[in-house]
Amino acid sequence: LLMQMLDEIRKKYDLSILMTTHDFSMLPRYCDRVVLLSGGRILKKGSPVEVLESDEFAQAFHMGGTV
Repeated sequence: LLMQMLDEIRKKYDLSILMTTHDFSMLPRYCDRVVLLSGGRILKKGSPVEVLESDEFAQAFHMGGTV
């Protein structure tokens, strides 16, 4: 409910919202751009799909990957 309200406000007033989350399931629905950070450095940035399907994401969360 909170995310829906923020999304409506963002669209109505043409705003940008910066947030931090570990709930990856909401990224494709609410985010245009994602930055994957680990240890203070950027591992990957791009669309939610680009980041979630990347080797960097898999490696950061110990799911395999080739990086």
